[in-house]
Amino acid sequence: MFGCHPEAPVNSEGIDLSSFTKLPDPSKTFKLELAEIRVPNMDARRLYWDFLMIQELALTLPDNSWEAQQGFRIGNDIINTVKRGDHQSILEARKVAQNMLGKLSDKLDVWQGGEDDTIIWAIGHCHIDTAWL
Repeated sequence: MFGCHPEAPVNSEGIDLSSFTKLPDPSKTFKLELAEIRVPNMDARRLYWDFLMIQELALTLPDNSWEAQQGFRIGNDIINTVKRGDHQSILEARKVAQNMLGKLSDKLDVWQGGEDDTIIWAIGHCHIDTAWL
């Protein structure tokens, strides 16, 4: 059992923020009345990440750069291609995204790299000042 329970329950007693550090009360039970199993549309999810990557490129690059303008245009083309309820339009929109990201954007080789490829690691951290307040 781990020492952290990453949920702060909100119930009739209010928010219990101490639940992060204490074990759950085994005497409390709750009745599960409804559960749904959802299967994500992986093509739509991949399109989301394609679009997000193109958007971030367009917003990060200088406004007057050709690449930023291409990103804005392709993002607009993606939005105009997708039709609600039409799975084929998602696949077509992914092809539009490939105009900027390339046709290998889904291939595992792109992410793994070879021996001579440079690998960049990004690690986030948080500074917690334990003396604060």
